[in-house]
Amino acid sequence: MFQMQCNIWPVAACCDGSVGREFLKAQDRHRAVFVSSDLDAVPLLNAARTSGVRVPEDLAIIGYDNSPFALVGLTSVDQNTAQLVARLQKRS
Repeated sequence: MFQMQCNIWPVAACCDGSVGREFLKAQDRHRAVFVSSDLDAVPLLNAARTSGVRVPEDLAIIGYDNSPFALVGLTSVDQNTAQLVARLQKRS
């Protein structure tokens, strides 16, 4: 049976990369991270690169919302808001 562990890290102060650096120092660091938004994922991606952690070879980073403002190569979940709105309008 496959088991997956999930840890929740605070992201409120991650814009300076401090949370990302703390995460990367952990001895039992996970091999993949899902971050609540692309803009929160970018500091972690930058911290990984400056720490010598190879993305995606050593650490997979997945963002959410496929933001055009995250100008780096990042795997991201695209919620396709325009399509969701169009579907809702058709239902009304």
